Amino acid sequence: SGSRLNMNPEFRVSQEVHREYQRTELQGGELLMTLVGGLGQCCVAPPQIAGWNAARAIAVMRLKEPSEADFVRYCLLMPPVQHLINAWANTTVQATLNLKEVRQLPLPWPGKDERKSITNVLKALDDKLELNRQMNRTLEETAAALFRSWFVDFDPVVAKAAGRPPAHLSPALASLFPDSFQDSELGPIPKGWRVRPLADVLNVKHGHAFAGKFFTDGPVGDILLTPGNFAIGGGFKDSKFKYYTGVVPEEYVLIENDLV
Repeated sequence: SGSRLNMNPEFRVSQEVHREYQRTELQGGELLMTLVGGLGQCCVAPPQIAGWNAARAIAVMRLKEPSEADFVRYCLLMPPVQHLINAWANTTVQATLNLKEVRQLPLPWPGKDERKSITNVLKALDDKLELNRQMNRTLEETAAALFRSWFVDFDPVVAKAAGRPPAHLSPALASLFPDSFQDSELGPIPKGWRVRPLADVLNVKHGHAFAGKFFTDGPVGDILLTPGNFAIGGGFKDSKFKYYTGVVPEEYVLIENDLV
């Protein structure tokens, strides 16, 4: 989302279709922008996707000066330009921006040295954010592996049942795990543990049916979470908020530690 590209696409086309639309085959360095649904998300095509193709819902922009791609991307992501993108979109069925409107988007254009300085500063911030995202992904993967080891494969219990100390656990932590299994409707589970339905530990309900006439893309009213705020593969996206100017029932206001 925003300025990042998912490098694991979910859809592919045949070689025949690819050849038919060879004019949009990517070489790397093009500026890409979404035209349907989540409008105005931009990124620069990295060299490693050369040879890929782009769906019709994406604008492929080849700059006359390829070195300016990042500066143009930052301009397109500016709130005033994003506001125009959403205001100009055709929303008969699904929000759609035409290439005609893309060509008319106004961009600030300072001198070359200033453009270069602005781009360098923003790219340094982008690189830092991406490094933090990679670190978070590593921590999340480690946590997921640890959870599976303890609560799916029951590795500490298996080790203790075999008379071995659990690997990489302090004695105090190892003492929290039993040393044998018992039967359950899910199969063998650690002795003394039990199976409980999710409803025993939390309350589940749908989100509220908010009235469409009170939706707005402008930063007014209350922030309304939608499926667009969920990143592919997990995680939260805060780049495409919807806002709601109507009355929000108190029981649908999120509080800290709610699970959505």
